[in-house]
Amino acid sequence: MNSTKLGLKENWRQFELLVVIDAFVGRMIVLERIEGYKHLPILNQK
Repeated sequence: MNSTKLGLKENWRQFELLVVIDAFVGRMIVLERIEGYKHLPILNQK
């Protein structure tokens, strides 16, 4: 039976992948919201 190791030291690669994916998804959401406002002239008025 494999023993599960906990902690960042043992799982830094998985944690790094999680951080990269979260940053990418967050960036895509921000870009989608910014681009969405450009297509709505009512919200884009100053």
